[in-house]
Amino acid sequence: MIGDNLALIDEIMNDMEERPIDRLVIGEKYTCAKVGDMIGFAHTMGVLSLSSLKEFQSELIGKKVLELARSENLLEATVGTASVNAHLSSMLKDGTYWDYRFKKTLDSETSSSRSPNDINIFYRILKKAKSSRKVGVVGNFPFIPKLPSNRCVAFEMEPADGFLPPEMEKEIIPLCDMVVITGTSFTNHTMDELLNISKGYTLVVGPTTPLSRHILNRGADVIAGVVCRDDGVFEIVRNGGGTKDFIRLTQRVIIEEIG
Repeated sequence: MIGDNLALIDEIMNDMEERPIDRLVIGEKYTCAKVGDMIGFAHTMGVLSLSSLKEFQSELIGKKVLELARSENLLEATVGTASVNAHLSSMLKDGTYWDYRFKKTLDSETSSSRSPNDINIFYRILKKAKSSRKVGVVGNFPFIPKLPSNRCVAFEMEPADGFLPPEMEKEIIPLCDMVVITGTSFTNHTMDELLNISKGYTLVVGPTTPLSRHILNRGADVIAGVVCRDDGVFEIVRNGGGTKDFIRLTQRVIIEEIG
């Protein structure tokens, strides 16, 4: 499933001065792209044969690929999203982009006095869910089994047991007073619509989440993603590693609007 609303993507890309990608790896679970000294992630969607994948990767090195985020081809959109995230990571400390209206919490060695739970978005979600009447979750997250089953409804593109299909999101999500949205919805162009129909406290989370103010401006209360400079993630991603494998090499980031 891929949506057709590209307005959010265009807004985010309009903030950027595009640069070519210097390195790209498309893995079974994740794709990572390096722009300058920053690395962006995207959950891998779409498939190619192994030989075609290598050729596809090599053709994109040294090229500007932000426009691919608009593609209806999910693999191209994956690469575009990873590039978007690399660009946004380099803008994280830009005081003109992230001004006084926004609070940024970063997982860093200089903040040892802070509770580890302040930067653990899953802890925040579970804590908030305790006081929520109905929790909607878009995406297959590891914390879902810890949510109260009688007050939680989860959606997935290819629903397994316990998940509902995305076709039911428009009916149920507006009834939820807390909504968790996967950053992968940016890749498949459904984030705009999900933010539009969500009426409750809304979080957009995961390594694929673009750290962009436009997502907050469109209704999200919290965005949580990662930034990375460690080239060690490329080998992990190449070998099929996922979030739990590369998260130690990244810096977790939570951004929310103040007031």
